[in-house]
Amino acid sequence: GKWDKVDPESFAHPSTATLCAFHKPKGMESKMSVPARAERPEIHLAHQVSLIQQAAGAEHLHPVGRLDKDTTGLLLLCDNGQLTDMILRPGLVQKTYIATTRLPRHRAPTEAQLRMLESGVMLNDGPVSASNVHMVGEEECEIPARFAAQFQPEVRYCVSLTLNEGRNRIVRRMMAAAGMPIKILKRTRIGPIDLHELGLHDPLQSKQLTQVEKDELWEDLGGDRVYLEYRLSQLLCRYRSSVILGCEDERLRSFLQKQW
Repeated sequence: GKWDKVDPESFAHPSTATLCAFHKPKGMESKMSVPARAERPEIHLAHQVSLIQQAAGAEHLHPVGRLDKDTTGLLLLCDNGQLTDMILRPGLVQKTYIATTRLPRHRAPTEAQLRMLESGVMLNDGPVSASNVHMVGEEECEIPARFAAQFQPEVRYCVSLTLNEGRNRIVRRMMAAAGMPIKILKRTRIGPIDLHELGLHDPLQSKQLTQVEKDELWEDLGGDRVYLEYRLSQLLCRYRSSVILGCEDERLRSFLQKQW
């Protein structure tokens, strides 16, 4: 994978990792590669991460998951592979988004559409549901003035929703499936870490999380209990792989692969 060069075993307990919050702007891809002849390096995540690393006195910071190019908001940066894996595991931490949808003036999102998101919609890669789905005021949408004209003669409606899993463009796809295509999407919260509570109101702003903030996230992930389960599952996978690879009997090796 992209972070194979970063050895998780070389780091201390995940709760002591360096963790930074970054307000990703629209148009920036969540990848660390930079074109060889980039005219504007500041628009690439790798450039911003290098600046954040210098300010935090850290090394090997990498994005925890990704936001698609058109989505803005909270992106965590971490230097610990194990903590990254735990944050990305489905069901461990919730992520909140504010989706701005364009609908004709006479077609505001209905209560049935909002409840559909909570009860679940079927996508081509399986079902998905959200929690705490509700309408929010325009002041929470924070739509840039340059986009305002795009909503006429249509009207902007803002929906807040929370998911406990991540898949490619999952929020956009589930909103479209419920009849509410997204125009602007922003992630505002990951677990207890809130973009605006951190004071990161503008794109490209960043902040190194304090130990208190990291402890809150660690507890939200399940703390040492979940970490122990995670480490045991890692060790079990390695043990299984070692047993299978070390088996010289081809039929037995095939049997073990099917059983495990």
